[in-house]
Amino acid sequence: MRGIKHVLTERWYTWEDARKAAETDQEIDLHAEGEKRAYTPPRVSDSIMDEADTQGESMSQGANIAVAQLPPGGSADAAGARPNV
Repeated sequence: MRGIKHVLTERWYTWEDARKAAETDQEIDLHAEGEKRAYTPPRVSDSIMDEADTQGESMSQGANIAVAQLPPGGSADAAGARPNV
């Protein structure tokens, strides 16, 4: 019972912290009703989207390199990534 109370108390404080942060956020309207949106995301310019595409391509190339370095068995365990306990 004590554990449940602790979790619920922690969630309540987290909710309150998020609510207070939302009060000062310009993108969030806590008093939106009906058809009005509570969250209005910022407009993203084309230059930001191009930058995100470039970063995504470099990340996927890094993933291919990591996979290529695995041993023939294809598992990190076979490569000695985990120490013997």
